This record gives sequence, C-alpha cells and structure tokens, in this order.
Amino acid sequence: MIEPTTFIVGIIGENTSGPFFIDGNLNGETYLALLRNNVVPTMANLYPAEGNTQLPGLIKSGVVNRRVRIKVK
Repeated sequence: MIEPTTFIVGIIGENTSGPFFIDGNLNGETYLALLRNNVVPTMANLYPAEGNTQLPGLIKSGVVNRRVRIKVK
C-alpha cells in the first residue's frame, strides 16, 4: 500500500512559499507543525516587521488577516 503524501505551495502576495511535503495524512498536528516550522518563518522572511512597506497593504486588503482554526485532539 502506498502512503499518501500531501504537497502544499502557498501564494503570498507576489511570492510563493514552498513546496512543502507531508508524508502520511494531513491532520491538525501536521498542519500546525507546517505552519510553525515553514509558513510563519517564510512570511517573516518575506515581510519583516521593521520598515515593511508591503505588509500594511496586505493586512488592509485582508490577505494576511485571515484566520485558520485548527482543532488538535
């Protein structure tokens, strides 16, 4: 039997984030790990807090302000 692999690529403004691969099934724990270990650091590198000229526009447009709810058992 073949194990499933999840392939994720994000689009943030004019940039891409990834690709990221998750072996096995995507669940709350693996998604949270993906966000913490890959997505948040990538966004911090793309849009550093100090002197950022693009982030305020993304927040105002609602791109960055979307929330994802994750339920981990």
